[in-house]
Amino acid sequence: MALSRALAGAGNEDDAYRAIAPLAQSITAPVDALEQAADLASDAGSATAADYRGRAAALKGDPDTNAIFEAEQAIIGQEWRQAVVIYDRLLQQDHPQKVMLLNNAAMVQFNLSNGDEAIKLARQARALAPQDPMVADTLGWILLQTRADKVEALALIHEADEAAPGNPEFQWHLANALAANGESAAAREIIERLQPNAEGEQLAQLENLLAWI
Repeated sequence: MALSRALAGAGNEDDAYRAIAPLAQSITAPVDALEQAADLASDAGSATAADYRGRAAALKGDPDTNAIFEAEQAIIGQEWRQAVVIYDRLLQQDHPQKVMLLNNAAMVQFNLSNGDEAIKLARQARALAPQDPMVADTLGWILLQTRADKVEALALIHEADEAAPGNPEFQWHLANALAANGESAAAREIIERLQPNAEGEQLAQLENLLAWI
């Protein structure tokens, strides 16, 4: 979402929409991502804008909307312990947004260095939404970063990338997974493709990975 906003702010609305689309199309999409995608789709004259707005409106009608928003804000602020308390409570019920809650809770646990719990939650989300590229990418990234299974991680992230080609986040994760599996040339090709549109911390991460491989 941050990348999409940055691209839109720079006037690259087509790239901004491509960056946000995989999240907006995912069952894990939060309200603000759907609204952002709706605005960009509307500017592009895409019929998907109405669908995004409809889904955002439905989510706003959820009685747990405030709690979900608070959890998302906690994630943005890296208040991981605050977020985990909210997600733990929400996941105790049969929630209509369970996949999104599981997916987000998995990333929160990962950022708390609770690798086993993060993997468990990500696998639960994957079981409920096996075709969702965001869910596949989350599980793959956690498996890769926790060094639990770099081969499965590559397969999952590659699956996500194929489902949403050109998504910068998936491409970054794929470059890391390829490098970890010894496929340096393929990783380098992705990094070099991402570099022209990267800046700041993102550019530094790309350069660091390129130096490592």
